[in-house]
Amino acid sequence: MNDLRLMTEVGRDPTMNINWELVSHCQFKCSYCYFHPHPSQTDYVSVAQIVLKRLKSIEHDFKLTLLGGEPSLHPKFEETIRELSQIERLKKIYIVTNFEKKIEDWMKLSEFSHRLKIVISVHVEYPQENLVQKMIELQKFFSIDVVFNVHPDVKYLVKMKNLASEIEENLAETTTLSFMKIHHNSKGLEGYVDYPTEVESFFKEKNQRLKNSGRYEKVSVKIQDQWFEVPKFQLVDQNLNRFKGWSCDLSAYIIHYDGQVSEACRKKKQHILRTRFSPNPQICPLNQCVCDDYWAFPKTIQS
Repeated sequence: MNDLRLMTEVGRDPTMNINWELVSHCQFKCSYCYFHPHPSQTDYVSVAQIVLKRLKSIEHDFKLTLLGGEPSLHPKFEETIRELSQIERLKKIYIVTNFEKKIEDWMKLSEFSHRLKIVISVHVEYPQENLVQKMIELQKFFSIDVVFNVHPDVKYLVKMKNLASEIEENLAETTTLSFMKIHHNSKGLEGYVDYPTEVESFFKEKNQRLKNSGRYEKVSVKIQDQWFEVPKFQLVDQNLNRFKGWSCDLSAYIIHYDGQVSEACRKKKQHILRTRFSPNPQICPLNQCVCDDYWAFPKTIQS
């Protein structure tokens, strides 16, 4: 295998990436997440109407990821998916969900399955009853990914081992499974939380199994004028997801639940009606990039 430390370019997909926080709340209160259950006075339906109108006017092809909180808690969730599916410039819709919603509710979206990918997030602090059985059923009709959030607390290790094995045994071979480290959610802190040796070993063992099976997320890297597709987790394992000072053809936006918009990796917010959705390259300002979706954007090391 080529030495990843010699990579000079990362990513080859310039397609605009938009994350939309449909709601600000969730049924869970995970210790590592900043979206907790709480009452909100936001008129999500009215905000969605404004956002949808603006998305329909974007002049570039784009991908959209629906987030929260828990996006399926939006009062007009199904109707929103229906409208999004009619936008020609929108090439793919990803729904990141804790998968608490009943399987019958997900099946209401089956007519849009060719436009959707369901990204199921696993959180071991909660029971998530019948989780694997629901995955088995859903993958018959939808393209799915599974993101297993590796908890840093050793007390969850046995549960993580058992649940991971059950998921591995029952997912279709075409389903991508990712074991993700938890990153800091406090202001001013970058990178991942510290993991004890036992949990770190679990993380590395599972990634090795994924590598052997080929069922992992990939990133494009250029080494000595040749492109390779490598597992994303290899960049994490080798601490190479550090692009500070690299030129990055970043074209990513975050639409917040209140209609404000942030450009990824920039702190400034503005209302969606004042946002110009267009490519906006920059020099990477971060010591460590934990948003692996953004690794797809073309990046070039600066000499």
